[in-house]
Amino acid sequence: MSPESKPFLLDEERSEDGKVRNRQDSANITLRVVFLHLSLISLYTIIFLLALFRSTCSISTSVHPLPGVRIQYVPVAPPDLPSSPYAGPPSESVDQAWHDLLKDMNIRVTAEELEERNQKSISLPEGGGHMKMLRRWNYRDHYYPNITDPTIEHWDIHADHCFDVLRSAVMCQGDTTLTTFGWEKLSKPQPHVKSTEHRCVDWNALMDSLADRVVGEEEMAALVNPRLEGGA
Repeated sequence: MSPESKPFLLDEERSEDGKVRNRQDSANITLRVVFLHLSLISLYTIIFLLALFRSTCSISTSVHPLPGVRIQYVPVAPPDLPSSPYAGPPSESVDQAWHDLLKDMNIRVTAEELEERNQKSISLPEGGGHMKMLRRWNYRDHYYPNITDPTIEHWDIHADHCFDVLRSAVMCQGDTTLTTFGWEKLSKPQPHVKSTEHRCVDWNALMDSLADRVVGEEEMAALVNPRLEGGA
């Protein structure tokens, strides 16, 4: 065979070169697949973190939250019953604690904000007045010593309404914090009194964000029903 007719690469060399190229192609494909998977994992992680951040820091309990209302969540371990400043029979300290808690329940909103929510009046947060009413009704002999039977019937209906509003609020929030039971010196298991952390709205941040809207107690007390003026 003349030198001109000899192939540049022998069959063995061509075979080896093809194997090398195949290995390189396989490695490139593997790198592309790995890169694609890492990119997808990173994308899913970013989406999850954004969704988690929005759910914990910026979602209001209202379908139409008021502008400027600050909703953020913090872990809170409520005190047990003996340590709660809001529990126990009527006393100056307990009454003051409830007064301080609920004194800013009434807020001012614009006509546009009411129209957007299809309401004629609005209070926020919901439930504060109901808690106070139920507490006073539980100790009505102290707070309403001269109450009459017709008034008792009226306030019994009001108490049922308050319980139902609070029941609705509890179901709406869906607190999944565990409450465990144990044996005490009773025939039935009792809830453990150990305080457990709950995911709660930061009350102080919420009330601070509403400070400019608060209607004071004196202004509320000065309100006069125009329908009753002049014997109308």
